[in-house]
Amino acid sequence: MKSLFITSWERSVGRDLICGSKRRVEMREDCLQNTWKRKYIKPADLRTTTGKSVVVIDSGEHNHNEGPDFLNARLMLGNTHWAGNVEVHKKSSDWELHGHHYDARYNNVILHVVMEPDREVYNALGRKLECMVLKPPFYPQNEGISAMGGIATQLLPCGKLFSDFPLEKREKWLEHLFFIRLKRKANVVATQFAACNSNFDEMFFRSLSGAFGFNINSESFSLLGQHLPFNLLVRNPDNFLRREALIFGQAGLLSNSPKDAYQAALKEEYYYLKNLYNLKEVPPLHWKSMRTHSGNFPEVRLAEFASLIPYLPDIIAKAMHLEDISDIIPAFKVPASGYWDRHCRFGVQGRNAVKTPGTQSVYNLLINSVLPILYFAGGLYGKSNLEKDAARWYFDLPPENNRITRIFKVYGFSASHAAQSQALIELYKNYCKPIQCAHCAIGKEHL
Repeated sequence: MKSLFITSWERSVGRDLICGSKRRVEMREDCLQNTWKRKYIKPADLRTTTGKSVVVIDSGEHNHNEGPDFLNARLMLGNTHWAGNVEVHKKSSDWELHGHHYDARYNNVILHVVMEPDREVYNALGRKLECMVLKPPFYPQNEGISAMGGIATQLLPCGKLFSDFPLEKREKWLEHLFFIRLKRKANVVATQFAACNSNFDEMFFRSLSGAFGFNINSESFSLLGQHLPFNLLVRNPDNFLRREALIFGQAGLLSNSPKDAYQAALKEEYYYLKNLYNLKEVPPLHWKSMRTHSGNFPEVRLAEFASLIPYLPDIIAKAMHLEDISDIIPAFKVPASGYWDRHCRFGVQGRNAVKTPGTQSVYNLLINSVLPILYFAGGLYGKSNLEKDAARWYFDLPPENNRITRIFKVYGFSASHAAQSQALIELYKNYCKPIQCAHCAIGKEHL
């Protein structure tokens, strides 16, 4: 089950439930789970449908895999201390609808939490479950957070108080978060380096392949990069047909009937190479192109990446000796092959335009691939100046513009450079979204 965003809470629960209105509002199951997890319930008078008092000692560990929703919970049901699992549903009949009454994994459920108790239910052992009904209104239990403006109605738990946090403390906290994020990225690079048998060029290739997905297709690009034969891709740098055949073929975009002669040529070349080199099958990739401009279509990005591959060894070698990060930007502006001047997809012609990564795209590649690699390389080779430069260059690059940075803009704070935008991403994903305010410098200030 995906983690709950505050905006999803507000959209699904509505202000009526939070403020206590009697008007019926439909509530999603994941919102109910978050209500239980965060204890957005008044502890007084909690009872099961059979009249037993309920005291929540520990709501349990939220299980995002198969099985009960919360594991290892500790409750007082009446005068008895129970330890076990908790399942959350909108209706008690959902227990049978989901097949839990046949599933032994649910035999250790000690409490069934629902909004509508429309049926008594039993586990696979035939034992009737204790059931507790969640009734609105729901409230954050932490009065300090509630005073910030109400978790359930804010994009950020601390809301408008973020911009009121003392400037010096805020700058220090964001810098701390930036370095945490940079070091984590460098650790990922170290893992890739080991997986590539210490081949620096191949590691750069695989790191850049993940970054080339530009968020919308990052997962598919990353998985594709793991299954592309790097040695074949760089063997004949002038043979763009071979590179595109390998990339589009492994990406699963040549499996259907060709839509034009060029796709047919790529398909023929790919299956020849696949049989010749016994290439491994790639798990199905899910390429996304909805709600994105044509320049960000997966076919265009794959073609741009294919054209860039022969230059990667020179790019990373040059990057190791930079004086100014902006000096490397032109090296990434390699146009895709001529076919893509008139195409954004196979067989579909459009206006004539050379396809090459834009400056903002290059910034993203530097932020998410090149600079973490340089930071790692500085530590690997004992070049402290390179390590310092890699970190410093984040302060020279413009900030990212994405959903997370725009959330902070709502509250009057705009990042000044890429180091701050990276810090905001770290803050949001690891403190704001999971509501870890007690561990955040800003949250501590107001709690």
